[in-house]
Amino acid sequence: MKTVDGVEPKTYEAEKEMKKLATKATLDLAKSMSFTGANGKIDQQKQTDNFAKIKKAYEEKTGKKDYDMYKIKGGLIAASLESDEILDVMKQAGKTEAQKKVLFKKKIEEMTGDNKVTDNEVEILIKKSADKNMFKKIKDRATARGGKAPTTAADKIAEKDARNAAFQNARGRAPKNDAEGKKSFEDALTEEGGNDFFTCMKSSSSNSHPDRLYTLVA
Repeated sequence: MKTVDGVEPKTYEAEKEMKKLATKATLDLAKSMSFTGANGKIDQQKQTDNFAKIKKAYEEKTGKKDYDMYKIKGGLIAASLESDEILDVMKQAGKTEAQKKVLFKKKIEEMTGDNKVTDNEVEILIKKSADKNMFKKIKDRATARGGKAPTTAADKIAEKDARNAAFQNARGRAPKNDAEGKKSFEDALTEEGGNDFFTCMKSSSSNSHPDRLYTLVA
C-alpha cells in the first residue's frame, strides 16, 4: 500500500487490504474450478477436494493458518456480490424478480461451489449486493467531485437518480420509493463503517481507546 500513495498504512488498513486481495484471488481460483458432476449438480468429492485447495490458497495468500472453511466461503460469497457475473444476472431483461432470484442462487453456487445457500439467505444476499454496489457507485461519484457533497438541486437529483439506478442494477428491480433507495445506501454505509471498526479493533493494541478507533475509521 505504501508504494501506491507513499503513506505508511495503519495496521488495520493493511490487514483489510490483504484479506480483500486474498479473497479476490481465491474467488478467481474457485471460479476456475468445476464443482459439478455429469448430472450438472454439485459433486461431493469435487467439492471437498476443491474446498481443500481453496483453503490452502487463502492461507498462503494471507500468511495465516487454521482459517475455518465456513469463514472463507462466507468471504467468497461476499466478494461475489460485487462481481460482474452477479450484476449481469440481476440486470437481465425479460426476467421476473423471482426468476432472477433463482438465477442468482445458481450463479453463487457456480462461482463459489457452495450449495448450502438457502432461499432466505438469497434474499439477504441480494439486498447486500444492492447495498454494496450502490455504495461503490456513490463513493466513486463523490471521489470524482473531489470529496465534495452535491450542493445544487440538479446535482442532488442526479445523485438520487444514480443511487436508484445502482440499486436497480443489483437488486433486479427499481426501489419501491426514494426512501428504500436511501435506506439501502445508509445500510451499506453503516456496514462499511462497522466492518472497518471491527478490523481496527482486532488490529489495535489493547489500550487503544474506542473513541480513537471511531476516528480512525470515520
